[in-house]
Amino acid sequence: KFTAGFEAAQFATFMIGLIGGGCFLASLVYGYFGTNANGSSFLTLPASQFEKWLCGLVITGVIYTFIFLLFFRFIDSIFISIYHNSLNIKDPFYKEKYDLVQIFPFDSFVASRTYMMFANFAGAMLVGSLYFNKAPFIKVALVLCGLCFALFLINLLVANIFFDNVEGAFPYFMVVLDFEKDRARLELDPNILEVVNI
Repeated sequence: KFTAGFEAAQFATFMIGLIGGGCFLASLVYGYFGTNANGSSFLTLPASQFEKWLCGLVITGVIYTFIFLLFFRFIDSIFISIYHNSLNIKDPFYKEKYDLVQIFPFDSFVASRTYMMFANFAGAMLVGSLYFNKAPFIKVALVLCGLCFALFLINLLVANIFFDNVEGAFPYFMVVLDFEKDRARLELDPNILEVVNI
């Protein structure tokens, strides 16, 4: 029972840490025009606009990602070693319990989806923080939530046009149909799904 929660906690911590932390940092990295004093001093820096923009991109996209992955691996290793060391070696299910909890792989399906969402949301937050001077994190988050909700509704509308009994539709991924007592999922072909992901 505990091991299932451990894996879910790994997934949630990785996703929230990388995406949430990256988006928050991205909203702050271009916050130099939040006040007139900061904006004036920033304009006097001896660097081109491209260099200033590139610094924010490198801080958010490269440095933060590298530091987060190192920190996550360190903390994950500590928790896993504590769990492994707390197991009773004489337990008949010791091997199974030991193998159930492992280090979170950075090349798993969840990790690859998290990297994609991080690139999309942190990139949108970088662009939005250039546009919104005051409270860019909240404003861009509201715009992104509205955009995701609009895409969901458009996808649901299109699915209802083509199919009867649509129960749900996840944008660009699948449609769930309800047939009285049964449910069916229509998913994209894997090759087309890869194109949509890209």
